[in-house]
Amino acid sequence: MEMEQLNILAISYGCSSGWLAASYSELQGERTPLTTGPLSKHDLGWVAASTPLGSLLAISCLTWLADKYGRKSFLMLMAVPTFLNWLIISVATRPIHLCLARFLAGAGAGGIFAIVPVYITEIAEDRLRSTLGTFLSLGCALGFLIIILPGNYLSYIVVARIMCALPLIFAACFMLQPETPQFLAAQNSAKAEAALKYYRGIDCKAELDVELLQTLSKSTAGHANKENCSFADLLPPKARKAFFIGFGMVLLNQCSGCLTLEFYIAHIISDTGAGEVITIGGILQLVGTYAATHFVECAGRKTMLLISMVGICLGELCMSAYFYLTQLGYDTSSFSWVLTASYSLMISLACCGALTVGYVVMAEVCPPLIRSLAVRCHTFCIFLIAIISLKVN
Repeated sequence: MEMEQLNILAISYGCSSGWLAASYSELQGERTPLTTGPLSKHDLGWVAASTPLGSLLAISCLTWLADKYGRKSFLMLMAVPTFLNWLIISVATRPIHLCLARFLAGAGAGGIFAIVPVYITEIAEDRLRSTLGTFLSLGCALGFLIIILPGNYLSYIVVARIMCALPLIFAACFMLQPETPQFLAAQNSAKAEAALKYYRGIDCKAELDVELLQTLSKSTAGHANKENCSFADLLPPKARKAFFIGFGMVLLNQCSGCLTLEFYIAHIISDTGAGEVITIGGILQLVGTYAATHFVECAGRKTMLLISMVGICLGELCMSAYFYLTQLGYDTSSFSWVLTASYSLMISLACCGALTVGYVVMAEVCPPLIRSLAVRCHTFCIFLIAIISLKVN
């Protein structure tokens, strides 16, 4: 039940991620609600880049609050910028208002992606962590599809007002959840046992005592790691190798071009039925992410990543060939289906590996001593590269 409640926040971010693609035609059309007129390409770039910019702020300046006040309190706090994002969009009249809204959405997203994996690690059994770790991406994919469907028929202002309900529902449900057992144990709280019993569903006293001892041990080790870990701990060969493997996942996630295509797909294929392509892409994104939750254990991370990269490569090669031939003057109107097929192949297989499994690998390859620091560095790099790619493109 706690995962369903937690995923409400991920769904809200997924909706925010797909909002620009769903609202692009309205923002650049003559009937735009903005008093400044249709959104220019320059303004569009800043609206898109504001989201990862907010994420950088959250990761750099806010995630320490989760260590001091708890994972639950921090995630509840992240519902505030998520709610304000939708509220500001619903009343925005200028591009700067949209940039502010997207900045707040990014701040919530940065907190979510930095802390939710920690939350899952601390409440779940070892055998379930990899599968549950992909649920964050699954929630985002579901949110992307949810925003696309009404976005084709309703004004984005109406959609934004509806979406205001998601963070409120999350806050109302999640406030009833206890703090994670590991955090409570680190605070020497007597509530750790009750939280462990709630999250693990343990009734046997002997089994509960064993789990509590293991939680206390992990909490003590984790606290020591946070106190002692520094950038110097990234220098030993094993730590350095693990860190660069994780950074490879960062490059795989961002430099594949999937994020840029997802944000700008409506602009790229505006004359070839963008609404249909975006909807199909949203459905396949959800299917691909759902597949990752099932096959990440049995197929293996390496296999999923290799299949994903082959699919992304083929999809982008086909799309680039289509646009190259069009630019040379060839009549490609009868082959417009290539764009739909290529984008569908790319986004579905990207969600099977590069956009989902990469987050799992980042955390798993790093030694416990540097895991928290390394994951936050990797997440910071993801959003930094996202700012550059979205603004430059």
